[in-house]
Amino acid sequence: MLKRLWASVIPQIMRTNSLESDMEPHKYGSVKIFSIRLFTALLVILFSVVLRLVLVSQAGILPTYITFYPAVIIIALFGGFWLGIISTVILALITDFWVISPGQFFAYSRADIVSQVLFLSMGILVSIVCELYLRARLKLSVFQQKQALYENQQRLKHAEAIAHLGSWELDLTTDHLEWSDEVYRIFGLEPQQFAASYEAFLDVVHPDDRAAVDWAYTDSIKNNLGGYEIEHRIIRKSTGEVRIIHEKCTHVRDSSGKIVRSLGISHDITERKLAENAIKSNEKRLAEQTKELESIIALVSHDLRAPLVNVKGFNTFIKSDIERIQVLLADTKFAPEVEKELTEIFQQSLPESVGFIASSADSMDTLVKSLVAVARAGLTVLDPKPLDMNDLVRQIVSSIQIKFKESGAALHIDTLPPCMADKQQVTQIFTNLIDNAVKYLSHDRPGKINISGRVEKDRVIYCVADNGIGIEPENQERIFEIFTRLAQKAHAGGEGMGLTMVKRMVDHNNGQVWIDSQKGIGSKFFVALPMVPQNNC
Repeated sequence: MLKRLWASVIPQIMRTNSLESDMEPHKYGSVKIFSIRLFTALLVILFSVVLRLVLVSQAGILPTYITFYPAVIIIALFGGFWLGIISTVILALITDFWVISPGQFFAYSRADIVSQVLFLSMGILVSIVCELYLRARLKLSVFQQKQALYENQQRLKHAEAIAHLGSWELDLTTDHLEWSDEVYRIFGLEPQQFAASYEAFLDVVHPDDRAAVDWAYTDSIKNNLGGYEIEHRIIRKSTGEVRIIHEKCTHVRDSSGKIVRSLGISHDITERKLAENAIKSNEKRLAEQTKELESIIALVSHDLRAPLVNVKGFNTFIKSDIERIQVLLADTKFAPEVEKELTEIFQQSLPESVGFIASSADSMDTLVKSLVAVARAGLTVLDPKPLDMNDLVRQIVSSIQIKFKESGAALHIDTLPPCMADKQQVTQIFTNLIDNAVKYLSHDRPGKINISGRVEKDRVIYCVADNGIGIEPENQERIFEIFTRLAQKAHAGGEGMGLTMVKRMVDHNNGQVWIDSQKGIGSKFFVALPMVPQNNC
């Protein structure tokens, strides 16, 4: 049996070269690795000899090979067949010279010969088994590595297909170019349809871009650059479709610094470019429409206000004429009835009519200005910056301090977190809200106004709260609509467009505004604005 095992296994073990070619990681021929393993094997042999001497001194007579069998097994497990054989021979010689016949070689009895042959046979068998075990483990490891490599390649192929991104590698020493499957697909070709080449690549590049692409690559090689990056067009041969490609390459150098390989990616960015162009086109069209709308607003404002200016002018003339007529009539004698009627007309009816005309003209002028302001609220080009809301609110309160004194309202301002928005529009937003809070306080109790703020996720929420007259639930949904007033209050002026402007400006700053109010208790206006990004803090 041992003979058959020797005949079938040993030739395979002896084919070291073929094994190493099949399993590159396991190189027994490496001098450095073999030297380390040989040195370790000698240490194990030395330890087994010393251990046997210690055991004999403590326990007396022991089996001859009691520490040598474990040593052979250990050495064969980490060193393989040849180190197992070498350690077996060395331990057999040590046994012969120091154990069986101290100071002599080959002074055997028949029993000693049998034990030596048995030890040598077992050493060879253990070495063979351990070698086969190591090779099986190595094969398993190589298989697992190949399997992992295959799975990674498949994942890479799927990722490339999803991202429309292919990879390529050019070996400058052999002029061998490899494309991934996705590069073929990007170029409108079947994967691995033909051997890749630099000429085949240039052939699919758009004729108008070909020279620039060729120069980008050759110049990076010629001037020993780290790589190159370029966007260019290609024409798919199968369909004639033009695609836009982002090409990026990095060069690999040898130990002398010479470029020997080029690694690169080809990314199909056609859809992204089309989207970018569409965005640019829409932005341009929006800018043109905004400019046109601004012109229309200015024209409408002028056309609406021009008659009002005329009305005010004629109203002034009428007042002047009435005063002149009154002076003339004072020097003229009329019948008592006529004089009474003329006096009533010129001192009461006409002044009232003139006053009504003036008041109506002023209201119309204010309305036109408010409409223009509302229209422009969403057209302003924003300049978002980190805003110190504590300072901004203090300035607003200072500007309307007289209203607080007249109302006798108590004001409390919490520490307010900063936000990221347009300063001019945020100032208008909070001026409107604070002014409304003062305007719609109740006369039945002392007025209280509280301004607070808190950070919530990626935004800052501010609250302007009052204990004023409040708003009915049915009116809260339309409170931000144009021409809607907060409440029916005799002394509250305005055209009902303040909160409309507030909403327009809050929306324009990527924010949100809402209300929580109870009739007769008070109102809370909430404004949510973007928080300051961390890199701006």
